[in-house]
Amino acid sequence: MEPVMLPEEVAEVLRVSVYRVYQLHRAKMLPGVRLGRQLRFNRAAVEAFVSSGGAALPGPGGWRREEPPSAEVAR
Repeated sequence: MEPVMLPEEVAEVLRVSVYRVYQLHRAKMLPGVRLGRQLRFNRAAVEAFVSSGGAALPGPGGWRREEPPSAEVAR
């Protein structure tokens, strides 16, 4: 069995936040395994993601956070 990685370890390898690791997993770009409420990543899958060049998150913002809706009131 190959070693598994914690989200914090994946974040360190990718040099991103742990939040970004969870976003990549939710977008099905970085496969992981759920053990109850815990999430683990296969080291080979993380290395494959890196060697493939990674990818931007889907949507208009890509890696940027989408702007929150403006607080302007319609007149």
